[in-house]
Amino acid sequence: MKKVVLFALMMFVSTAIEAQEKMKVVMTDGTTQIFYVNKVEKVFFEGEEIVLTTGTATEVTPSSAKFTYTVSGISKVISTGIIISTSSSLTHDNYLKGKSTATQKDGTYSVTFDGLSPSTTYYYRAYAKYGDDYCYGNIRSFTTKSSNLIYQEPYTNWGATISQTKTYMSGYTIYKETTTNLSYYGNYTETLIAYSFENSKLVSAGVAVAINNTTQSALDAQLRNNYKYVNQASDGAYLYLSYDGRTMVVLTTNDDNTAYLVAYYDYNWYMNKSAKAFEVPYVNWGATRSTVKSAVAAMGYILYDESTLAAENYRLVYYGKDKEILILYAFDSSQKLNNVVMTFPASDMSLANMRNYLTSTLSYTYEGANNSNQYIYVTPDGKSYAVVFSRIVSDTEYTYLSYLPRSSSSSSPAYLRTSSYGALTLEEVMPNTNLNIDIITLQHDRIMKAYEKRGIVFPYK
Repeated sequence: MKKVVLFALMMFVSTAIEAQEKMKVVMTDGTTQIFYVNKVEKVFFEGEEIVLTTGTATEVTPSSAKFTYTVSGISKVISTGIIISTSSSLTHDNYLKGKSTATQKDGTYSVTFDGLSPSTTYYYRAYAKYGDDYCYGNIRSFTTKSSNLIYQEPYTNWGATISQTKTYMSGYTIYKETTTNLSYYGNYTETLIAYSFENSKLVSAGVAVAINNTTQSALDAQLRNNYKYVNQASDGAYLYLSYDGRTMVVLTTNDDNTAYLVAYYDYNWYMNKSAKAFEVPYVNWGATRSTVKSAVAAMGYILYDESTLAAENYRLVYYGKDKEILILYAFDSSQKLNNVVMTFPASDMSLANMRNYLTSTLSYTYEGANNSNQYIYVTPDGKSYAVVFSRIVSDTEYTYLSYLPRSSSSSSPAYLRTSSYGALTLEEVMPNTNLNIDIITLQHDRIMKAYEKRGIVFPYK
């Protein structure tokens, strides 16, 4: 019978669990034999016992999962990590995927695996590599969630360029493209997928799914497979947050209840942007129309309409980029700027919140109200009045903020009334438009317990 000789300096027996484990032993004739053992053996490296404990799988989605493990007995930098397989007999001889990290001290570590298959049971275990050998922790298992995809999730590599987004969406047909928005016809049950960019970087995405193609509960179930459910608001909207904290998702319906809207937001961008309700418009009174166009374009706004009307003389209308929907610049007969009107959905910016914003954030001075329920403020430079009022248009309430020059006596608080500019409704600002604009609203206090809302212009077809 051959005599077994074990190495004196290092014993490289893997940690055993309920299943049998392999032990590699060098025989006296120089050959290597594999033995299977059931008991747990200790592993020493440079005088320290290495102990690995495999933790539970968390943040499990149809295609990914996060794994933690604890290691002790580390006296120098070695490689540790997790290996996974669909087989319960799991070592580096038959593993499917592996991820490692350079470990230099005892502690708990984690790795995340992507590209997994839905509804699949995987086995996984922690390992440590010392020299050319491995030791292992206990084997555990988990099952990925079912996909049950109603729609394919949009591209959410936040910060990506328009060209990178277009490359990812190469299998879809473009519906509309501008410098700040990109939208596609859907390939599945979704009817449209839309992307928004700020400073040429992707910051949000949206998916429209026709109501007759699915149900809200089915969409909710799909989102819960991939995201942490946060809350359901009183208006029925569902809020979710990705496990890595990078993406906020809102599930709601559009205004005419013909489509479900799923909005994806770069959470860090949203947190940084949400405090700003709007950018103070260009109000250099008396500026020419060409000067205003150059200045407003430099501020990042997109021109919606430019027209000459007898009642209003001249006007420029821009898409909003914060909580406002539209901004209208009005000119007199000599094409000099004399009025600016901004339109906000009251659900995003109520009259009360707008008034508070003007004083607390923008430091405007309140001067009083007139008989038309308009609230008048003076801007810090003393050159403009800011007039705030609300109107209900087609059962939807809007808040209007109108800027007027303060120099004219006809613009004093005593004479301010609902003028032809101040009374503009959404239909009057956007006559006969081919765009049906659905506004996906987010209410920040549903998560952060403080009122913040933001809207995204979402073209729906």
